[in-house]
Amino acid sequence: MKNLRTTLVPIGPFSFPAPTKNLEELRKELGIPQDAPLFLSFGHLRDNKIWI
Repeated sequence: MKNLRTTLVPIGPFSFPAPTKNLEELRKELGIPQDAPLFLSFGHLRDNKIWI
C-alpha cells in the first residue's frame, strides 16, 4: 500500500453560550407541542451514502 498523506483537522472547542430561554419557552415560540418528540441529526446527505 502506498504511503498516504494524512491531515488531522481538529473540530474545535464545544463551548456554547448559556441558554437565555428554557425548553418550554422555545417550544412555544417555535410552535412545537410540549409533548412532541424531537430528533436531531448531524451530517450530510450525499449521493455516495445510503439514505431514504
